Amino acid sequence: MQNNLLILTGPQGSGNHLWSKVFSKHPFVNGWRMKQYWEGHHHEPFSAWWDDPSLIEDTGHLYNFTSISCPYFRDQKACIPSYYSFIQNARKIYNVKIAVISRDQNILKTQQERVRGGKTYDEFLKQLPNLNPDFFLSTEALFLYKESYLTYLSKILNIPVWIEDHELFDTNTKYVSPVPEQPLDLEVKKACDES
Repeated sequence: MQNNLLILTGPQGSGNHLWSKVFSKHPFVNGWRMKQYWEGHHHEPFSAWWDDPSLIEDTGHLYNFTSISCPYFRDQKACIPSYYSFIQNARKIYNVKIAVISRDQNILKTQQERVRGGKTYDEFLKQLPNLNPDFFLSTEALFLYKESYLTYLSKILNIPVWIEDHELFDTNTKYVSPVPEQPLDLEVKKACDES
């Protein structure tokens, strides 16, 4: 029986670090246990494999987890992961599952412009047709449903997920502010009154 490798990817800023903490917390999973709140990709345990997929080897762990954003930075340059080569080499050794993170595109654009100086999620969208993901993960569902969503993911992803004690604070809050009353608001209020 082959060991398992869950590959998590998504646009820069979609929640790679957050999801890495979620999936690596279980003691049965060999993954990215960050020493700080946030760390650069070069600290991810499988980062050498992403730079050279021919280095992929059996870790001896039943459950393995790696995360890569697109683009990611290496030697101060934005890089597109070598998804095809990585996945082909990994499948020689592991039972591979691919999970893609989703996040609201307006939040992504705002975050990417602030941190990277421009929108970068189009780079990931160009790669998506070739990925053939097994699952799509919702960062918004994680924030809203918390433990219930993690329990669900553990079942469908076939990987142990530590369900409790996650420090899941909603990173979307800083992007959301109240808007003035909208025309549809009056229709909703009217419908409530008429019901």
